[in-house]
Amino acid sequence: MKRRAELEAATRLRITESAMALHESVGPAQTSITAIAEKAGVRRSTVYRHFPDEETLFAACSSHWRALNPPPDLTGFAKAQGAVGIGPIESREKLAPAIADAVAQVRAGKVVVLEVIVAPEYSEGVAAGITATADSGRQHGYTRG
Repeated sequence: MKRRAELEAATRLRITESAMALHESVGPAQTSITAIAEKAGVRRSTVYRHFPDEETLFAACSSHWRALNPPPDLTGFAKAQGAVGIGPIESREKLAPAIADAVAQVRAGKVVVLEVIVAPEYSEGVAAGITATADSGRQHGYTRG
């Protein structure tokens, strides 16, 4: 049984990596299940057995990509800029006070690195809120970039 599980995991990884390679070369919109199956050396039915829909496959690709490409450690940059580190913030209750602290630090002329850990189901809303906050900060001269 262990051998079978290992083979299934290897097949799933091969499919995921094949999809990622095609996403990079032709783009996700132009990547077909047939092309993924051919590149992975499996049948279309095998792709569907591991990934019943495109959302599941795309999520696996995204997760695998993030594992291969972790975000940079900003500690060195932050120290060089004399930045104030705030976080990680893991709960909603701690977010508002942390943002207030960050705003106060920015107003005092400090560079702030704010680390927020977001549950996947909230990521789109949080990203939109961060973008709106950054846009507002740029309008008022608090942020760059």
